[in-house]
Amino acid sequence: MASLSKKDVQEMSAATEQPPSEYIVKGCTFAPSDNFSSSSATPFPIIDISLFSSLLLDSGNSTNNEVENALQTLRSAYRWLEADRLILTRLAVVRVEVMALDAVPVDEEGRSLVLRQPEHTDSHYDDDIRAQLADQQRQIAELRAHATGHGMSSSFLDKVRETACQFFELPKEEKSKYGRSENDIEGYGSDMIVSSNQVLDWSHRLILRVFPEDERRNNLWPDNPPNFRETLIEYSLKVKSVMDLLYKAMARSLNLKENSFSGQFGERALMHARFNFYPRCSRPDLVLGVKPHTDRSGITILLQDKQVEGLQILVDEKWVRVPVIPDALVVNLGDQMQIMSNGIFRGPMHRVVTNCESLRLSVALFHEPEPEKEIGPVDSFMDEPRPSLYRNVKNYGFITYECYQKGLVAIETVKI
Repeated sequence: MASLSKKDVQEMSAATEQPPSEYIVKGCTFAPSDNFSSSSATPFPIIDISLFSSLLLDSGNSTNNEVENALQTLRSAYRWLEADRLILTRLAVVRVEVMALDAVPVDEEGRSLVLRQPEHTDSHYDDDIRAQLADQQRQIAELRAHATGHGMSSSFLDKVRETACQFFELPKEEKSKYGRSENDIEGYGSDMIVSSNQVLDWSHRLILRVFPEDERRNNLWPDNPPNFRETLIEYSLKVKSVMDLLYKAMARSLNLKENSFSGQFGERALMHARFNFYPRCSRPDLVLGVKPHTDRSGITILLQDKQVEGLQILVDEKWVRVPVIPDALVVNLGDQMQIMSNGIFRGPMHRVVTNCESLRLSVALFHEPEPEKEIGPVDSFMDEPRPSLYRNVKNYGFITYECYQKGLVAIETVKI
């Protein structure tokens, strides 16, 4: 096992010390390792999350046209990629922002990114759309979109950020009261050491299980700041509502039953919160805040720092920065959505870079199936031209964490 520094990253940052060898990125076999390789993101289509509330058909308040308009909004954000070879790529990033935009989104060449809706007068799932979807289900979907209407105010999102900031500003002794145990991921701390050649992230984290409610480990939930618990629970409930709508909308947009994805998570699906703290680093050219990885979740929703950038996604073998938009949520599809969709939806490879000027905060919520609930590709996505690409799995979170620390791609280990 490598010899680890006696100081943590916050102490080394305050002293502007050179990062020890265990933090130096030594290359990556599945993604470019140039820490400065980044360019601006391409324009994303615009999705209004509030439109998807019409998918809650049990209320009986929505018409076929309203439902189809909402689904067409989501379809307009899909970018379908030919899948001549079924290989792993990074895909499916949704950025959720509160912003009034009247212009039709266009690509780099000025072409509209809104899909033309086939003319039809009968069922909102007419033959034209069925034919479109049948063809698309043999392709790979890249989803990148701005989405409005997530229902959280600027002041509330600022409150979530400020709560995280107040915790990380506490003295080390106070934060250590909520420290994780050696072989546990929950609690406050840094990387769990699982490999002698492991490269450490330049960050501290507070990881807490929020749902199921009776599985919360209350001894790890901070008492300071005083509003920490109520703020996290309120935020988690709001985000869970957004996730529920996204699962339904994505299923319906592909002509599936609403619960085709969400139904695999079980009655006691997990939601973890991860508060991330990235101190300043004297060598951002050598050290990463988070190593390249895909998320293990079905959906991840991230609240970024209000001012400091750091998140990057891999697009066409280049690292592309995700700009900071103060009232935005970043939504990533994770590996378990990739498994359930039989590779049609793909989770984006992403990382977090460091900087030498400003500390950075973020808050991520991860939604996962019950650990003992088996998930697998939806039957509708498997046929002779596209057989099952992944085996059914349980407790994928454990598989992912071990692979991440060893520098492996977890989704590769469950391929058939």
